Amino acid sequence: MGLAIRGKSLELHETRCVRMGKIDYGGISREACLEHIADPRIGDYVMAHVGFATGKVNSAKGRA
Repeated sequence: MGLAIRGKSLELHETRCVRMGKIDYGGISREACLEHIADPRIGDYVMAHVGFATGKVNSAKGRA
């Protein structure tokens, strides 16, 4: 079991044929793999764990 943290996607790009993005976690931004997200877009809120986004969430309530 692990802890996933909600963040907002700031940038999208591809590295070695893998969808990646820069995710903002309340002022700290880190890279995350977006391969497990259907149709990722800039501005989406995602749940991420150890560098992998695991799902989209609603920005207002924290869940989809």
